[in-house]
Amino acid sequence: MEYLTVEGSEEARYEIKKSVFIGRIKGINSYDEGMDFVKRTAKEFSDATHNCYAVITRSGEQKFSDDGEPQGTAGQPILQTLKRKGLTDVACVVTRYFGGIKLGASGLTSSYAESASLVADKAEKALYKESRTGFVEVDYALYRPTADKLNALGTVTGTDFSSGAKIYFAIPTGCEGKAADLISALTAGKAEVSFGETKFIKYTNSLFNGGKK
Repeated sequence: MEYLTVEGSEEARYEIKKSVFIGRIKGINSYDEGMDFVKRTAKEFSDATHNCYAVITRSGEQKFSDDGEPQGTAGQPILQTLKRKGLTDVACVVTRYFGGIKLGASGLTSSYAESASLVADKAEKALYKESRTGFVEVDYALYRPTADKLNALGTVTGTDFSSGAKIYFAIPTGCEGKAADLISALTAGKAEVSFGETKFIKYTNSLFNGGKK
């Protein structure tokens, strides 16, 4: 299992026919945190014409609002944009300052979707995978090749050089046997992997962050 969310928060601006749309998105740990973000944003932009939003979590909780826009032209397009991009555990608010020129239902729908898309694309992403944590102790000379192999399979989460090289790592569930075989081959059977708990771990993936590691 894995899921994609937003790391931190982001903001993007979109203008069309004198209307200004300000999109804000934030990664959240709970539905309540998402609604708090919505409320804070609406308070900050209390002078805006509309503060429309969508909140979606991994547990299946979701909510959206058109905030006075014609039904189905704002909150739902924001929510569907987040789903289309595979994002969850996120809250997105699109604030609109009306510029005096009506956009029509189709114009509103596309504008709110575009605003959500722009800020979602701009935000840094975090990929979380259900993983098995563990550690292994190897000789100093084997630290780099071992760490490289573990990074290729999963992700190294820490090291301790107080006595030899102790490497902490996480690998996607189901890869435990492969990791154990890999370590055995690298160390000629001298090192043994110790596995710990299973939990969701963040993996750095350049595909989601414009090449940033």
